[in-house]
Amino acid sequence: MKPAPISPLQLDFWSLEKLVFRKNPAYSHDVEENQDYEILVDFDVRLLGEENEFVIPFIVEVRPVTTRGDNHKLEEIVVELNGFFRVAAGINPWDLIPGNALAMLYGLARGLVQPALSNALTPFAVLPVVNLQEVITKKAEEITRRSKRPKRPRAKKDDE
Repeated sequence: MKPAPISPLQLDFWSLEKLVFRKNPAYSHDVEENQDYEILVDFDVRLLGEENEFVIPFIVEVRPVTTRGDNHKLEEIVVELNGFFRVAAGINPWDLIPGNALAMLYGLARGLVQPALSNALTPFAVLPVVNLQEVITKKAEEITRRSKRPKRPRAKKDDE
């Protein structure tokens, strides 16, 4: 039997699946740098064996917003990790997940990336701040849109 969580939402452990930091080999110091980047955050919430245990695959991507001839130092940053969470008994997990869990995972991703970025010539010292509530809202809208799509009719078999 596992001990009770210390807080209502406990990050038991995490695993780093991918960490990519790629500079642009075509970058030129002689041309003005375009520092226009986009940050994409995606996640999923999956229930593990017990009703109060969850795994959250979490992905952060930073990519330049490019037009032809733009000069970026950074080609991409990708962080993929899994967070394994437990919610205390008697607590509604959806009051804490995904909002608080995503904040924990984004903070963890920032901590993993910061040492590499702080010693490299990039426009970032850490991952940029993100409005996680906006990320959650967009994900909820995406799930709602997918669930409202009409299902394709099944093709009839010859013997039907």
